[in-house]
Amino acid sequence: MGILSIANGCDMLRRARERIVPSLPAGDNVLEESPFAEQEGDTMTALLLSCCLTAAGAPLPAKGPVMVLAGSPEYRKLALAETTTDGVIERISAGSRWAYRLKTGNLAPPPAKGRAPCLMVYAPGKAHLLEPFIGKRVWATGKVDRVEAGVQADGQMWLARIEPWSVVRPTPDARGVFARSAWHPNTTLPIRPSYSVIRDGAELARLMRIKGESASDTATTLMARRLGVTGIDWKKHMLVSISAGLKADADRLTVTSAAVRDGTLIVAYRLSPASRGGGFGYPVETVLVNRFSGLVRVSPRPTASAREERKSRP
Repeated sequence: MGILSIANGCDMLRRARERIVPSLPAGDNVLEESPFAEQEGDTMTALLLSCCLTAAGAPLPAKGPVMVLAGSPEYRKLALAETTTDGVIERISAGSRWAYRLKTGNLAPPPAKGRAPCLMVYAPGKAHLLEPFIGKRVWATGKVDRVEAGVQADGQMWLARIEPWSVVRPTPDARGVFARSAWHPNTTLPIRPSYSVIRDGAELARLMRIKGESASDTATTLMARRLGVTGIDWKKHMLVSISAGLKADADRLTVTSAAVRDGTLIVAYRLSPASRGGGFGYPVETVLVNRFSGLVRVSPRPTASAREERKSRP
């Protein structure tokens, strides 16, 4: 369908809307002022938008995030922490208008019993950016606020940006980690603590003792499988592999943070007590983090008690 045909169809639907919407009896639009509703149109406008997007194909972006409220004055002024979560974007009826929500099971804290595991999406005037994602799994980044009483949701997200879902998070978790695995490059684990910083496939292949012309790609693929991700982009990511060495009464190592301080990437970890009584162990962990070309320092934290360990598990 050409641009002119779409424009003509849009004009016809707008005229129909002007005839139909004023005739709705008072009281029918109970959610008309809902902050979650698309504020620049009602059901007919949403239908118009959907028709136009369908005609035009409404493709998902090839790569990268779609900016929604990011950078706007209202978003910057909102004094809430920014968070990223995955879920499925849904369009729902809100009286005479459409509203959007993010259906997700990864809310923290978990939704109350009987509550919908979802966040209402607040993105006024941005329906054209959300429509291509309807019914698709996405990564959504924004600031989560409380909802009005009676709204069946666990919060409303002021949506900063949205992008198609991938196994690797677009941003690291609260600890600075994208993915983790109980892997260490040495087949014979050292007695003393040690760590390795791996910034490319060639170095990973050397540590994994993989040889050949495609050694770099093979090593990268194998490590991605261990981490449970679709791939490793060495231009954006790197690996930090830590071994606590031979330890008594400790069998789990957990990276608790990876953050740059004073020009140095500080990777902190904590040891957890053995789950089955005493004995010796070799606690190890490899994490996928943001690429950093500067100095990397690994810093152990006090061993967690069993109770603390249960609370701190990722």
